[in-house]
Amino acid sequence: MNDAPTVAWLFSMIRSGSSIAAYAAVAPFGGVVADEIFGPWVRTGPYYKFPPEQQLITERFRTSAGIITPDIARATDTVFARLAAGDAGIPVSSPGREHLLTHTPPGGRPIAVKMPHDHPAPAEVARVWPRHHHAFLLRNPIDRLSSIIQRGMLPDGSSGGRGTCITENWDLPQLQQFCRRWLDARAAGRALVYDHIRRDPPTFFRTLYTAWKWPTDDHTIAAAVAYTRANYHAMSIQKDTQADPDRPLSTQKRSAPDEAIRLYLSDNTIVTAMREAGWPTDPNAYLHPSNAPRHTS
Repeated sequence: MNDAPTVAWLFSMIRSGSSIAAYAAVAPFGGVVADEIFGPWVRTGPYYKFPPEQQLITERFRTSAGIITPDIARATDTVFARLAAGDAGIPVSSPGREHLLTHTPPGGRPIAVKMPHDHPAPAEVARVWPRHHHAFLLRNPIDRLSSIIQRGMLPDGSSGGRGTCITENWDLPQLQQFCRRWLDARAAGRALVYDHIRRDPPTFFRTLYTAWKWPTDDHTIAAAVAYTRANYHAMSIQKDTQADPDRPLSTQKRSAPDEAIRLYLSDNTIVTAMREAGWPTDPNAYLHPSNAPRHTS
């Protein structure tokens, strides 16, 4: 369909920077983030302002065994159309580009689907929407686990599993799977590293827009960078006005236990991805009591 909305997907794991990346990426265009529209939450209220079909998507996908059925796909297409038309959702703009919010551009607002959970799987998305482009965002697994723990998202003494936000053994199965996907995406030029959104944001967004096949120029890149410098997303759309965007707490002090560090760094897939991203893979770089701030290459 020539009039179909422009939709791109950003896959990651939780606490990996997908919020700031997605919101900043759409900001130069006055676009919209379809923030976890497959759930696990219903977001039709005043906070996200998704259309009512998002509730149907969430409820039916929960029992679909990961399959995007025809009725789920139809409801999702309706959500995309309404977000692009500007009659639902919350458009985002960079500082100084607020004028973009006053009108809906030709072809509708571009949409970034932020997916920090393993649902739906990228292959399933590609099956249903083969014209949508994907990018994959990886954060240092040890910093990510520190962030989860510091946010109170794991009970004391838990290593994940039923009743927590991550899978068993400190999220090892999901981490292995995502690292494999990220490595495949890297070979295709669609892989991003969380560190770069602060260290080299122009290159970060140029890589993201190239993966999504969105038009870009220096002004677009500058607008995306301006958004990152003005905002820190604690999670999803929620912004933390007290946080220092350049010094996330989880990179200042590690909370990941030695058990998890050794587990991650004994896995070949995880180690390979970390090396590709430029992170140390020697356990001594992370193990306690050397839990001080560091600088990665």
